Amino acid sequence: MVRREPLAYDDTNRSDVTKGIQMRFILALTATVTLFPLIAAARPIGENNREPISDYAPESAIALLGRAVGRIDMLFDNGTTGFCTAVLIEGDRVLTADYCVPGRGDNKTINAQFVAGFTDQNVTDSVDRYTVDPIPLEVNNDLNYSVLNVNGNPTAKYGAVGLGDYEVPVGTPLWLIGHPLGEAKQVSREGCIVVEGTRTKNDFLAHGCDTLGGDSAAPLFDPTTGLIVGFHTSADAKAGVNYAIRMSRVLAASSLLTASPAPAKGAGPTPHLLLDALLASDPADLVDALDELASTDPDTDIRAKAQRLLDTLRLEMTPQE
Repeated sequence: MVRREPLAYDDTNRSDVTKGIQMRFILALTATVTLFPLIAAARPIGENNREPISDYAPESAIALLGRAVGRIDMLFDNGTTGFCTAVLIEGDRVLTADYCVPGRGDNKTINAQFVAGFTDQNVTDSVDRYTVDPIPLEVNNDLNYSVLNVNGNPTAKYGAVGLGDYEVPVGTPLWLIGHPLGEAKQVSREGCIVVEGTRTKNDFLAHGCDTLGGDSAAPLFDPTTGLIVGFHTSADAKAGVNYAIRMSRVLAASSLLTASPAPAKGAGPTPHLLLDALLASDPADLVDALDELASTDPDTDIRAKAQRLLDTLRLEMTPQE
């Protein structure tokens, strides 16, 4: 989560807040972390390999999964504002971090809105904003999550994410989609895998995905199923490791959330990855699609064939001296 100094909160038009948002936080980060106790969460973890989700075709797997991911803007009772990431779930609800909404201690959220469709930093006229009830339907401080009601039926347009009730081992590839520094939606893929962590509590999932402030509650997708297996909540800056809450733990504790069925292992190639490869007309897009197939598809035979094609294509694309 990132917090800011008092700024006028407009329920109908946040364009004045969105503009200049990056500069505000660059200045805050380079000034001193003592100005805002929670600004430490904004320090970058990773090598800054995030990619704008607008770089991907609207029908690509990443763009489709990311449609239900949005930014949640908060107004606190002390007059400050802030934002986190949130995801739409079934029933026109959002899942986010409890320290974002309803907030903790003396910083209670009194107003909130879900910002959807913010995929291009230079395009805001197509962004949709939905009022969020700041009183949670369910909140769990131990697992850092809250479930909130959203008005305006946003799932009719943006869909809802699926929740995975299973564990992912170290080395599993992930996609983290969020709004770092409140900017347009971005995805972390490079180095975004499950890693060994130092925390012993089983609630946590250690990961190597790039993050910044504003990525709090950003979902971690399993590319082989399209389901969320965790959501980002914290980091160990010294160790350079990020932590998420495992979705399996959230589902076990929740009386509202239900798991989505996961495809059986070895059930065959993930359809959206195959489509990406088949529809790619640009060689670079074909390389990206084959790379995803080679590293994430549940079918080992498909992974091997995709790797051979990828090696051949890369060799053909290498300039001859």
